[in-house]
Formats: sequence, C-alpha cells, structure tokens
Amino acid sequence: MWQFQTMLSLIPDSILVFVYYVLTGAGLACYIASKLVKWIPNPLFQVWRLPIELAGVAVLCLGCYLLGGYGVEMVWRARTAEVEAKVAAVEEQSKQASVQINTKVVTKTKVIHEKGQIVRQYIDREVAKYDSQCVIPDAFIKAHNDSAEAPK
Repeated sequence: MWQFQTMLSLIPDSILVFVYYVLTGAGLACYIASKLVKWIPNPLFQVWRLPIELAGVAVLCLGCYLLGGYGVEMVWRARTAEVEAKVAAVEEQSKQASVQINTKVVTKTKVIHEKGQIVRQYIDREVAKYDSQCVIPDAFIKAHNDSAEAPK
C-alpha cells in the first residue's frame, strides 16, 4: 500500500482530491442509475443493471477508500510538520547550550592554565633555593601536587 501512496504523492494534492471525489461520485451515480433502470421496460437496460450496480459499488468503495487514505496521509503530514518544528526548536536550544558549555570550558581551561603558570613560577623560585643542596622540601612536593590537581 505504501508504494501506491508514494506514487500518488508525486501528483499534486488538489488533483488527487478531485479525482477521488470524481471516483466516489461516479460510483454513487452508477449505483443510483442501476436502481432507477428497474423502471425502464427496455430489456437491454435490464441485462446491464447488475454489472453496472456491482461496478458502481466497487468504484464507490474505491473512492471512499482513497479518500480515507488521503485523510490519513494529511494527518501524518501534519504530525511530521509538528515534529519537525519541535526538532528545530530543540536544535536551536542545543546550539545555545553548546555555546554556553564552550564558554565555560574555555574559561576553566584559562583558569587552569593561569594557575599552572603561577605554580610553575613558584616551583622555579623554590628549586633555585634548594638546587645546590639536592634536598626536596615538602613545600616543593605540595606545590607539585597542587599544580596537577584540577581546580575546585
């Protein structure tokens, strides 16, 4: 069924609706004509009464079926448009959230880099004092560990 609907989706909607209504109307007209033929005494009309009635019912059912399928298609198109609008809104919110997150990351990275620079300068000053003695003071170890920690 979906292949049939896919092929019909290539035809403009206004033409499709017109064709569906014409089919439904033609089926209804054939059915009514077959019922009215009873009053015509000509035997030629009586021979074709049953085939016209059956064809009218078949075409009427086909027209109603196609109109129903078109209605379902329009409901799905509306739902698709609604979901696409929601997705677009969520994408916009996602972009804004990404910008905020990137700003925070850049700020934190800058703070970490600045803190690392300060600790390195402190270590360079302290190492110069104890370099000749070959003793590692506790302050140096603490400063080294502080430089490796993430900021709180």
